[in-house]
Formats: sequence, structure tokens, C-alpha cells
Amino acid sequence: MKTSSLTPSVRRVLTAVDDDPASDEALVAGDWLARTFGAHLGVVHVLPGFPGRGNTPQRANGEGPDRGVITAQIEDLTAHVSQRTGRTSSAFEVFIDRGPIEDEIVERANMFAADIIVVGTHGRHGVDRVVAGSVAELVVRRAPCPVFVARPSPRDGRIIAACDLAQSTPLVLRWAGAISQRAGGTILATHTVEMAMSDVALVATTIFGGAVPPQPDAESAQALRTAATGALRAELTGASVIAETEVLTGPATTMVSARARDLGASLIVCGTHGRKGLSRLALGSVAETLVRHAPCSVLVVR
Repeated sequence: MKTSSLTPSVRRVLTAVDDDPASDEALVAGDWLARTFGAHLGVVHVLPGFPGRGNTPQRANGEGPDRGVITAQIEDLTAHVSQRTGRTSSAFEVFIDRGPIEDEIVERANMFAADIIVVGTHGRHGVDRVVAGSVAELVVRRAPCPVFVARPSPRDGRIIAACDLAQSTPLVLRWAGAISQRAGGTILATHTVEMAMSDVALVATTIFGGAVPPQPDAESAQALRTAATGALRAELTGASVIAETEVLTGPATTMVSARARDLGASLIVCGTHGRKGLSRLALGSVAETLVRHAPCSVLVVR
């Protein structure tokens, strides 16, 4: 499993599906990623845990009293994957697991040695309740590898690399570059400069009696944007990635999502950590918000 190399290596793609038709988007995206990178495809469907067993994960391996149910589930899932992807049954693996959904997806990713996990934007919590985005967010937080959150998106749209100009930036750029090189699509590398003091910081400063820092004037703001542009171009050179650059001004999540919507982007690539300070893309909170609200698919790398 490749989780730390700066050069993306995708040999095994694990796609998580459920009974919601919306999860077909994840299946299509997983198939596309596997074909794009020449990787092996695995598909997992997690069944609810046994009543009264709490949160203890259990391998649903077709043995024991539920053998007939599991066998039927495997056959149905195999047929569905073949129908949706055009693959023969020998060209992928299917897994039926039982337990808490996000726990089982992460555990299966470890067992499968997945290089990337693909999930949809809807996930099921419990037996009969669908909670939008919750499973995707939990998998993003806990996964041992990058997570691709699939939404209906044009395959030939722009790829937005959301860069924090900190530790995750080279990885974000290399992933964007690897996908662009193999699948097409030009890259827009962005960095967001948040000029204004946040409401929380303003209230805290007022309560504790400190002086409120002045807002940057036009000249200082331009200097910040110029410095960020230079840093972004230097990161691209270091990563050997060709891309346009753009420095956005405003709340990071809002600006990145709006830019993706304006451009009809196919994918946003972001990291899981960000840098505190005046000029920041606070990935972590931003990554999770993009997972919930971005207008296109999101790849969260680590």
C-alpha cells in the first residue's frame, strides 16, 4: 500500500458500494480509476452488523448460518459490477463484509492493500437510515490511503489542485499530475489567501481585550497574492507538474468550490492537513467540507 510516496502508485483500487443507486457513481469512478492506472479492482459491500452485537466487526465470509444469504449477495454484486463496468467476473474481486460500515471499509482496505478507496457521497448508518456524506467523511478521516469521493462529474473537465503551500502540496500536485497525464484534463493549481480576520478570532480578541489587528491594505494584499503565486509556481517546478496557477481570495472552501463550479471541473484534489495563519487552505476542515459540498468529485490525498 502506497501511503507516503510522493509519486502516486495505484495498483489496487477498492470501491465501496451499498444498496443506494447513488453508489453506482462510486462503482463507475472506481472502474475508471482502475483502468486509468492499470490497477486491480476490488468492490466491497458492507452489510449491517448482527442485531445485539454492537460495533464488533465480523467477516461475512459465507460460512455459518448466513452462508446462503452471503452467497446470494456475492452473486448479485458480481453480476451488478459486471453489468455496470463491462468487466468479466475474473477482472475484479468482490467482498461482502458485515459490521459498522466505515470500520469495515477501512479494514477491508487494509486487507486488500488498497492504494486508493472510492466511496460515494451517501452512506448508510444502521439498517434503514441514509445519512448524506457521513460514511464518506469518516472513511476520509480514518483511511490508510487516499480517498476518492465520487460525484457525477465530467471526465474531461479541469482538475483543480487545492494547495495549502505546506507539507501536502507536493503530494496534491503529483496526484493531480498523474491523473492528468493518464486521463487527460488540464490542471489549475490554486491557493487561497484568507485576508479577513475570522468572526471567531475577532470575538475572542475583543473578549480578551487585545487589539484587533488591522486588515491588510490593497498593497499588502497584492503582496500576499504575489508571494503566493511565486510559491505555487515553485511547488509546480519541484513536483515536475505543468499547470496554470491562480491565487483566490476569500474563504477556502467557498472559493475552491465556486471555482470548480465555474470551470465545470471534473475533480478537486486536496490534502488532509493545512497551515494555520493568514494565508492558508485549512485542509482537514476544508477537506471534509469539500467532501460534503463540492460540485464534483474530490480526491483527498495523504
